Amino acid sequence: MPKTVGSLELKLSSRPPQQALTDWLYAELRRSILEGRLRPGTRLPSSRDFARRHSLSRGTVVVVFERLLAEGYLSSRVGSGTWVSHRGAAGAHARAEPQAPPAYVRRVISAYDRPKSCGGWVATEGRRPFRMRDPALAEFPAKLWGQMVARRARTFKSWLQTEDDGRGYRPLRESTAHYLGSSRGVLCTAEQVVIVSGVQQALDLLARLLLKPGDPVWVEDPAYVGATMALSNAGAKVVPVPTLQSLDRSSSVILVGSFSKLLFPSLRLGYVVLPPS
Repeated sequence: MPKTVGSLELKLSSRPPQQALTDWLYAELRRSILEGRLRPGTRLPSSRDFARRHSLSRGTVVVVFERLLAEGYLSSRVGSGTWVSHRGAAGAHARAEPQAPPAYVRRVISAYDRPKSCGGWVATEGRRPFRMRDPALAEFPAKLWGQMVARRARTFKSWLQTEDDGRGYRPLRESTAHYLGSSRGVLCTAEQVVIVSGVQQALDLLARLLLKPGDPVWVEDPAYVGATMALSNAGAKVVPVPTLQSLDRSSSVILVGSFSKLLFPSLRLGYVVLPPS
């Protein structure tokens, strides 16, 4: 059975002061499996590597791994490593039945009035320290990137046969959902991901669709400065809130991100994670 290599990072919540270390780690890994952030077939790091990455003792990690193995959430074979079990993930609790759309969705459907587009904001030129839109291009693996692009270009004919989807290339949306789940603790599926040309296009589309002057908008704090400016220019009242998307339980949060900042600016590729409703 093929295994997928897990992310080098797994988002773990802070441990409550009164909770035992093994109980906390067990609950975090079990919840990641049940919520689908650790998908069936995902290979976990060795207990030694996992302990080093999360500043834990190897003994603690071994105890938790063995408990998850005994309960069927993980599978292991000598020489093959440890991975998320298909059987254990299949036994996860089913998600709750879809509820009625939130009030903001019903409002948009019943009374939609397109606002004027935002404009007038021009980014200043020049390089400055800690500037989000300037990744370390000198460190970018250009040779490896070129090899990967060339290899994918040789299978271009298969791209032409891909079923059209207005949300974007499905394998890319699936990979994005997996990256966000394992590395950033975001609970989402590929069905919720929409590929866009960048953060600014995503903000423009969302502002046109959802906002009316004076509407309050909760924005994750710290946030992308361009986001607060775009929303403010659209007439919204910006309300800063910490750790926002992962706490959402009522389909009220929209997550926007960009690969242009993660890789290089001219890539012009971003994503939006929409609530299921």
